[in-house]
Amino acid sequence: MKTLNFLFSAILIAVLGISSSVQAQTMNMKTASSKTESLQVSGNCEMCKTRIEKAVKEEGATAADWDQKTKLLTLTFDPSKSNIDKFAKKVASVGHDTEKYKADDKVYKALPECCKYDRTTMKMQADYNCPMHSDVHSNKPGKCPKCGMALVKKDTATPKSGMNMHDMDAMHQN
Repeated sequence: MKTLNFLFSAILIAVLGISSSVQAQTMNMKTASSKTESLQVSGNCEMCKTRIEKAVKEEGATAADWDQKTKLLTLTFDPSKSNIDKFAKKVASVGHDTEKYKADDKVYKALPECCKYDRTTMKMQADYNCPMHSDVHSNKPGKCPKCGMALVKKDTATPKSGMNMHDMDAMHQN
């Protein structure tokens, strides 16, 4: 009987040890595939905070925290599934200007009165991107780290030979 209890205890300890090792490896893999970035977002109150954080979580952020005082949204996400540009667009779509995108006037005007922030305070940054890699963005000119092409201003990027940017992105992804 003592031998059986000892054997059972040894197996239980081994299983628990393996289980905690697997959990630690899983946590490390999740951390390794996560990226944390910040984005300037206009807003005023707790309702804004809730709306902003909900929007980016719907877009795939695993964690989000918008600071009412600094107007800084800090997000954690899987870069293989999303990027900061998608989050900025999503936040703008719910009525909050970001450093990259301005919210549509109709959406902004539909916000509750306490959420209507001063729209002149957000400084929009120029968005430069790679014509071949839509996920590469910068707020200043430079070269694409993936292919070395010059980054171009988003609004002036026009593809040649009649292709549009969507066609180029689709062609690149194939």
